[in-house]
Amino acid sequence: MRGALVYLLRFVSGAVLAWLLGYVLIRTIGERWHRLGGRNPVDPVHSYQHFADPVDMVFFGTSSTRNAIVPELLEQELAKLLGREVSVWNLGLPNATPEIGHILAEDFFQKNKPRYLVLEAAPFLWDGDRGGDADFSVYWRWFSSPSSLMSRDRPLRRQDVIPFLRNLGRDWEDLWASCQLIRIENLRAEELLFPPQGGLYRMSDLTLPRRGAPVDQTKPNRESRRVSHYSTPQIWRDELDHILASCKENNIQVILMHQPMYEQLLPIFEVGTYEAFLAWMTTVAQANDLPLLLLQNRIPMEVKHFRDYIHYSPEGAAHFTSAVAPLLAPLIQEDSEQ
Repeated sequence: MRGALVYLLRFVSGAVLAWLLGYVLIRTIGERWHRLGGRNPVDPVHSYQHFADPVDMVFFGTSSTRNAIVPELLEQELAKLLGREVSVWNLGLPNATPEIGHILAEDFFQKNKPRYLVLEAAPFLWDGDRGGDADFSVYWRWFSSPSSLMSRDRPLRRQDVIPFLRNLGRDWEDLWASCQLIRIENLRAEELLFPPQGGLYRMSDLTLPRRGAPVDQTKPNRESRRVSHYSTPQIWRDELDHILASCKENNIQVILMHQPMYEQLLPIFEVGTYEAFLAWMTTVAQANDLPLLLLQNRIPMEVKHFRDYIHYSPEGAAHFTSAVAPLLAPLIQEDSEQ
């Protein structure tokens, strides 16, 4: 019995030492995050990191942003308005968290920084509760590190433990990839189905019919769980400060954007929480002299434009992308003329 226990302790010690070695090596050579490739829908984040050409604008937020912006269409609309080519990426992720935005601004934007970061100022990115959403593990699956456990406010749930433990092997995968011994995206190339510059819809998708019943004929069960107990924890408010500081250091202009949600979602928020969120976001924008696009009542949206109370149908994405272009163009034009 004692021999088995000693063997187990040696095994655990060896695993910990191997993990620490990978942790040190990957930070020494500065080659983290390579292993993101081939993991839908995280692949555009990996592709962005290894994109060699200059980028004008990156969008980041939850699946709400991911569904709303079609990069190729926005590039075309902005080119018409500005008379020059514009490069756009949509790095929105399902159930993205502010921590991921911080990682993008601090790590990914070091090598290939955009001129503009359009950051989701709709409440979904900043919702700390999320109604116990079973999919709320994207941070722990792909972007977490042991230091993530140091915060008592970061919501690691029981269902996130296994993804977190699996993610600890990321450093060795990064080392293999950086040495070109293995490329995860090559192993899983058949899964790379999403637009190469991010987002959910390709140009060819925009004429597809909406799937499912019209949104006004559905019950918002999932959306109700998402917003009925809305709150933004202090740690995520702090993450916004970190994102803005990193962008300022890298000379990246931040634009805050609140894309419209289906109007019947608003009464589901707990009384006063949505108004408090807007007040906080407005205060942040004013304190940092940032453009804040509050588009809930500024860009008209119809029932046919929504897939559900939060996400857009293909037609809705085309409509919103085209409608937001004239609002973004002056911000880009004014900055380039200074």
